[in-house]
Amino acid sequence: MAGPKVLPAKKALPRGRPRQFDKSEAIRQALNLFWERGYEGVTTAELTRAMGLHSPSLYLAFGDKAGVFRAAIELYALEWDRLAEKIAAAPSFSTVLEVLTSNAIRRFPKGVHPGGCLFLTAQLALRPERRTLEAIVVGYRTRFLDLLIRRANDAAENGELRSDVDPQSLARFIMAVVEGMAMQASDGAISSDLESIAQWTRRVLR
Repeated sequence: MAGPKVLPAKKALPRGRPRQFDKSEAIRQALNLFWERGYEGVTTAELTRAMGLHSPSLYLAFGDKAGVFRAAIELYALEWDRLAEKIAAAPSFSTVLEVLTSNAIRRFPKGVHPGGCLFLTAQLALRPERRTLEAIVVGYRTRFLDLLIRRANDAAENGELRSDVDPQSLARFIMAVVEGMAMQASDGAISSDLESIAQWTRRVLR
């Protein structure tokens, strides 16, 4: 009688490097979640699903949810940096206003990304212990306002503005208009709605 059949031993699988992930794309997916819901409105489980990661990989790559948020903010800030370069290089203050409003009309309406501006929605309902994250977002907005104030001061010195116009107040007014356009876009305003706001703003500032 034949003995039991002996199966060949399985070869050990070679130990390779863990599967890599597209970090930039993962951050972009996280960015869209934070943009749409704010920091507190996104759970770590939702982040891992959207980013295509397991929790250990997320913690290894970013530390924690706050680390993912900081990475998303840095990615989003690249667009603001490019906009700031255009504003700094604009030949006149009227061009500054045109650059700002055109960017808002193009970027703020809902489409391939959530509507509005991440720097306005991301910090919604942040808990007190998250103030370091809030400071990051507010810091970007403050630097952008400072740039507008510098451009308004230059315009005043060059005679582009009326003598009764306070440059700092003008810069804050324009910042408020742009932030208002972002919030209206979050509520569903489309490009033509934002174009109307831009036209009225230019009319008021003549």
